[in-house]
Amino acid sequence: MASVVLDDVKPKFYGLIIGEKGATIKQFQQTHGVRIQVPRKDQAGLVTISGSAEGCEACCTQIRGMIKPRPPSRARATQPRGGRPPAEQLMRECALCTGACPNSAVAAFDHLCGAAHQRNVVQLYPELAGLLPKRQDDGASGAVSVKELAELLGNGEYRRVHEKLGCNVDAVLRSAQQEHDRRERAQQLLREVHSVPGESDWLRVEARHIVGWDDTIFDNVIVPLEQSPPLDDLIRRCKFGATPNCARVPTVVPAFLPAFKESRAATLKARHDHPCAVAGVRLAVAATVASSESGSPQLAADLDATRFDLICGTSFLKAISGDGHLTKHEYYLQRMRAGTGGGPLCVLHMPGAKHSDGTAGHAVERLLCGDGASGCCFALTSVCIPKLGDAGVWRALVCSEVDAVDEHNRLVEIKSSEKKRGMEFVCKKVALQVRVNGSQGVLGCHIQGGGEGQGRGKLTSVEWLSVDSFQHGEAFVQQGRSARLMLDRVMTGAHAAEQEASEGVLHLVFDDIKAPVVRPAARGCGVRVLPEAVV
Repeated sequence: MASVVLDDVKPKFYGLIIGEKGATIKQFQQTHGVRIQVPRKDQAGLVTISGSAEGCEACCTQIRGMIKPRPPSRARATQPRGGRPPAEQLMRECALCTGACPNSAVAAFDHLCGAAHQRNVVQLYPELAGLLPKRQDDGASGAVSVKELAELLGNGEYRRVHEKLGCNVDAVLRSAQQEHDRRERAQQLLREVHSVPGESDWLRVEARHIVGWDDTIFDNVIVPLEQSPPLDDLIRRCKFGATPNCARVPTVVPAFLPAFKESRAATLKARHDHPCAVAGVRLAVAATVASSESGSPQLAADLDATRFDLICGTSFLKAISGDGHLTKHEYYLQRMRAGTGGGPLCVLHMPGAKHSDGTAGHAVERLLCGDGASGCCFALTSVCIPKLGDAGVWRALVCSEVDAVDEHNRLVEIKSSEKKRGMEFVCKKVALQVRVNGSQGVLGCHIQGGGEGQGRGKLTSVEWLSVDSFQHGEAFVQQGRSARLMLDRVMTGAHAAEQEASEGVLHLVFDDIKAPVVRPAARGCGVRVLPEAVV
């Protein structure tokens, strides 16, 4: 029997731990098999947890996760990729180039070496034209390499001009060799990506099932994204055969977008907290367990966890496919049924920022699907991705939220924009989403206003884009090249890192050239990808 005293929990949090009519403290005690003693606010004493060592530790972690101050973002602002030290500020804002405000060392070098910046320099300071390297194709004012930029900044006049423009020249020169090396490594990685055979059918769908998530069951137990809810709680919220909300275009447009209503549920969803939000990987894992008791042999066979090498969400799939935004985020990995010889590797995505339902895009969804629509549906899609070198396939179960169905019960993606028209709505990320979800079309919604400080905004028109018009051309093939190479590196890196991971949890980041780096998670990091029942 172990006992833990939470001496860092202040009396103001006692009510939160107890919950309404004791619901929260009962849930904690039942989940972890412990006894929790909470003193009255007017009495001296501290919160004490008694029980098994494992139960006390898990309960303690969950309570601290529930009451700790939440950061405005989970982005790694103070934890640069690959463990590199924070970069010096190279340039705050270019006084010469309108709108140029590089927010990173890479962006600063991209700007300073870019053809547009060099042309602007020559136009304002024509006496510097003779310093620029001559190109047969673009004359004396094209882009320059990092080494050429360093040489130019060695010239007194060129240096003085850039100091006037707000450039930290000394910092640029100190960082030039590192940036040159980074670009060399990035080029080598790109050559490796291009060496992967291109296939238009690199993402092969085997089966798909729609599962609903019930967020209306609220026991006043809030679980942060870093911690996993109990398996039985996840399972009771999974609804096989659920139908997504139906999107109906208003008969009269323009139509005002509904105002966003602040609520506790919206706040918890913005923080990605259970039960108002669910990590796709956890829903998928719960579904694999629940399917065996569903009474459907086909469902149980399609979602049999032993069939898969990987369980993840579309965010991870997009990241390994080259999505520059999602490669800035963190991912945690843990193997399901690790003690039985190795089950699928499960990937938890840690978003870089809060989710917000207050955007114009979400307002359009509320307008089309009903302002009171609750819950959400996910596609659980079994896919095959060819391994490198004709070595078979990786089988993955991918969980992806679906937007809606139309009045003909066809799955649709809802995309909104003030400027986009036609196939501009279907970027390569959307095409990948459509392939995974099995959506039959995209509703391209034209909006006016609705952004921050622009009032409610209006839906002005809607166009239907059929998947038959989607051309998975070279961009989609290139996504496949990247996904196959990066997935091979992740799986290989995870196998090696698991030998050193004492707690079974791995940490995945993408380095400064967007290559995956897998290491054992830091001891005591507090992240639990999966419920204890399936580890």
